Amino acid sequence: MFKSLTLENFTAFKATTFEWSPGVNVMIGANGTGKTHIMKLMYALQMQGHDAAELKKKLAAVFRPSGDKVSRLVNRKKGSNTAHVKLTTQDGQALALTFDTTKHHTFDLQGAWKVERSPVFIPVKEVLSFAPGFISLYDKYELAFEEIYYDIIKQAYLPARKGMPLKDEKPLLELIRKTVGGKVSLEGDEFHLSAGSKKLEMSLVAEGHRKLALIWQLIHNGSLFANNTLFWDEPEANLNPSLMPEVAKVLLMLAERGVQVFVATHDYAFLRELDYARGETPTRYFSLELTQEDGVIEHSFNHYRDIRPNKIADEFQRLYDLEIRHSLGGFS
Repeated sequence: MFKSLTLENFTAFKATTFEWSPGVNVMIGANGTGKTHIMKLMYALQMQGHDAAELKKKLAAVFRPSGDKVSRLVNRKKGSNTAHVKLTTQDGQALALTFDTTKHHTFDLQGAWKVERSPVFIPVKEVLSFAPGFISLYDKYELAFEEIYYDIIKQAYLPARKGMPLKDEKPLLELIRKTVGGKVSLEGDEFHLSAGSKKLEMSLVAEGHRKLALIWQLIHNGSLFANNTLFWDEPEANLNPSLMPEVAKVLLMLAERGVQVFVATHDYAFLRELDYARGETPTRYFSLELTQEDGVIEHSFNHYRDIRPNKIADEFQRLYDLEIRHSLGGFS
């Protein structure tokens, strides 16, 4: 499990450190504050933190900078600049990465760890409906898809593992099955949602349900298991707010079973449901703020009520105030 991440001159960050929770980590902030960048960076480091050359290729494939130039991930200013990244785990392992914008394109990795598990990164767009044929197409042609799509589709196609990937996984799978109305099945390379004798191809399933169905499949086949990592970018995308209690429960149940969870969100309903349901599950909130002088800085909190700044809550408060004014005759 990750313990901390220190960034210097990486994309929107000039100098900041994150201290992670072993359970659920939630990042909020305006667009352009680097929430997805943080998750992509840690994902690449976990995948390829044992080899500098492979890590450089993975960063280029995940971020897709112009010309695959990883140096474009350096926070740019006049002249050359150098990015420093340090990622530490709960058991004391550390990776230190340095790369720059000079003509020599230094890329130095200090420390290494054995990759014992492949992390899971769920992007904003669902993948099950366009999975058939995608892997062979991606292998053969240059596609304008970040490699996280390729990775997650490969994980979805994995067969079920022997034994129990997660401790007491049945309640979790049952919760998702009830929410989406069935289990995931595979015919050839096409995913279906199955309920009894009825099968519905994923292209005909509501997009929000497809995302939860993907979670079901990843738990079922053992991709999500104890001591692994889940990165989920905007779980609320294409999901009705009425489903947020189930989404929050799924993430908390995964954390209780030993999965370290990282989520980036813009959704008020999701944040509140997570806060109400968290119980004793370790949870930390990170509010990212773009400043004029220091780039993006982070503010961390153990309770939702303490988050400052919180643009999501501020906007809902503004709408609430407008509603009050309207009800009192403040509008013509």
